[in-house]
Amino acid sequence: MTDIMTALETAVSAPPGDLDVQISTAKAYPRDVALCVQQIGDLATMDEETAASCLYFVPRAGGYIEGYSVRFAEICMATWGNMRVATRNLPRQGNMVEAEAVAWDLEKNCARSKTCKRVAQNFPGAAELAEAAAQSIAARDAVYAVIPQGLLRSARQRMREMVLGTAEDMATLRAKVLEAFAGLGVSEAHLAKWIGPDSRGRPKERKDWTADDVLALRSLGANIRNGERTTMTEFGVADRRRTTAASGPQATASTQAAAERIRQAARPEQVEVEDAPVDDATVDDATVEDAPKFTTAPPMTTPAELLQFIRRSEPDLDPEAYSRVCAAAGMQDFSRVANMGPRALGDLADAIRKEMA
Repeated sequence: MTDIMTALETAVSAPPGDLDVQISTAKAYPRDVALCVQQIGDLATMDEETAASCLYFVPRAGGYIEGYSVRFAEICMATWGNMRVATRNLPRQGNMVEAEAVAWDLEKNCARSKTCKRVAQNFPGAAELAEAAAQSIAARDAVYAVIPQGLLRSARQRMREMVLGTAEDMATLRAKVLEAFAGLGVSEAHLAKWIGPDSRGRPKERKDWTADDVLALRSLGANIRNGERTTMTEFGVADRRRTTAASGPQATASTQAAAERIRQAARPEQVEVEDAPVDDATVDDATVEDAPKFTTAPPMTTPAELLQFIRRSEPDLDPEAYSRVCAAAGMQDFSRVANMGPRALGDLADAIRKEMA
């Protein structure tokens, strides 16, 4: 307990005397547990979007690991009462960031400390973003470690019923899921791959999506829309809400110029191909500039694979800038980009660096 108290006092800069006053106040005005549980369920089921954003699903081995999201933890913190939550960043270790969170139920004098590590990507501001995400996750875990989980089951059931609905059939719900993800730039094929294969090892057809599949997808969509997850990390595609601006009238001149270079470089008749495929070795800028011919990149069918290949050669690329440039090039499907060689990838890298500037 001493370590947790020290961590909390350090995180919030609170003298021990102030904490003693808060504990005394909490005991003088105890919470109504039944009312808290009711209010948590009411807030979490205000509407379908809120209910979906409070759940969190990860596909595993033909099923799902189900939990509660950061958004639901915020509702619990605000409603449970007589609780103090604090977070702080721990010293960085290279590109690894770590955050610590402490949740303290002042009324019951029960405290838990949790940490979370995240790897920061190689683009400006990535470390700060990773630290913010780590703090949110650590706070979520600490809150759920203090509030008895059995009290949240009724709220979870209400959220599931809200997301799935009672009057709509599964066909309607599946159509809603597809429509929602289409607005994010995610196709039905992407969704089927995320869900995982059926019992025969084949991608699940839409008609075979179960209630749990629909629930997980609707929750995932809500998590993406509120910023807790991204289409790039889940599906390897750019979020259409962001790329639309890059391909529209407000696109920057550098984006449009890069898009034109990419379109030219990706044309099959302009791509010189050698018999042997290039390996994943780093492509030196001078070598690319001087080479009269170049080979194609290894076979790639998804933007995530392309991005992985580019980042091996150019480790400082910003995925968001990469997405904007490719969207402006009209390559949301990435079918032509898959045959780009090192010279075209170099053009893409230059364009992304300009976007990062």
